[in-house]
Amino acid sequence: MEIIEIIPGTFWGVIVGSLFSLGGVWLTNKASDQRLKTQFDHERALKTQEREMSLRKDVYLQAAEAVSAGVQALSNFPNLEISNDEVAKVYVEKSPSISRAYVIGSMKTIKALTDFGGELAALMLVLYVERAEILTLKNKVTLLDFQMSGFGKDRDRYLELMRDANINGQRDPQYWKVLNEGFEFEQGRIHSHSQDRDAISKQLALQQFKFMKRCVTESHRMSRCLAPLLIAVREELQLPLDIDGYREILDSSIAKQQVAIDDFVNIFAKKINSEKL
Repeated sequence: MEIIEIIPGTFWGVIVGSLFSLGGVWLTNKASDQRLKTQFDHERALKTQEREMSLRKDVYLQAAEAVSAGVQALSNFPNLEISNDEVAKVYVEKSPSISRAYVIGSMKTIKALTDFGGELAALMLVLYVERAEILTLKNKVTLLDFQMSGFGKDRDRYLELMRDANINGQRDPQYWKVLNEGFEFEQGRIHSHSQDRDAISKQLALQQFKFMKRCVTESHRMSRCLAPLLIAVREELQLPLDIDGYREILDSSIAKQQVAIDDFVNIFAKKINSEKL
């Protein structure tokens, strides 16, 4: 106690002041550490969000390419020069990227993607069936062409025999009868098959134009079905979208295309009906 009494009051003032200073420094450092931790956590959260957003963009862009390929494949169905394997080949090749969207997508996006994919798959199955019926007509025309080509060769052989017989002075009535009957028979088969071919060709052309119009209409319908999917994806990517403006632009574009397609189909349909194929 004596020692404490000997210590001057100024010393205690220094000690107390130092304690307050140390306390202030400690509190300041603690607050600074807390701010740094908060800032670090915020920056880490932002970087994590940026990585996730970048991943979402990459996945959704690839999925968008697949979806677009699916809609574009509808325009391949009326082209009978394309095989069934080639009609939706690009869509089939890109479709696995759609599966990745299910891993990261929200329930709203997954539902929109599932609804669209299911509708597109069901539509393609129906179009494949209708396309097969038209291809059957095309194959009939091809077969008739092949048969008429063979008949023409047989007819030409009879003509060649007639020419040779005439040059050689062949006067045998029975021989000429056989040649004439053979020529007339082949000519008759060509004429009969030609009539069948004309009728089937006309039916083929009309059905093909009708099918083309249906495919274009379905393509427009599927384009409209993309709206819910587009809205869901852009919400996830935090990209604003004027849905009313989007639909107005889409509807205007579709209307113009539909008018052009209708005019095209109607002109050729009238031409086919008016002409004897």
